[in-house]
Amino acid sequence: MSAQVSTHLDEIPTARQEPAESTRPEAPPQGDRGGHISGESTQETFDLTPLEHQIIALTLEGCSGQERSSMVGISEEFLDAHLKTIYAKLGVSNEFELILFALYHGIAANYEVPEGSA
Repeated sequence: MSAQVSTHLDEIPTARQEPAESTRPEAPPQGDRGGHISGESTQETFDLTPLEHQIIALTLEGCSGQERSSMVGISEEFLDAHLKTIYAKLGVSNEFELILFALYHGIAANYEVPEGSA
């Protein structure tokens, strides 16, 4: 009762199978990272309103929620609603991710925070 070993050449695969195509997105070419921390603006606007850009800029300046709402003339509750909309548009889930995303993509890089606001 020994196991039989096949010696037929037609049973041995001869063609090397190619690996399945990767579904990973390609990395951008070196040096082509949008506004990656350098502050360069990109062409992509992410469908943000001017008020949303201002809120992001104030967030990047380190302003508190109370300071941001006061500077743009809205309540803190309305600021929170705007932040939720911004998070949804950018695909982030919190303020930390928003800051990283904004720095990476150069969002609000050219927006100047009004004097006395930071």
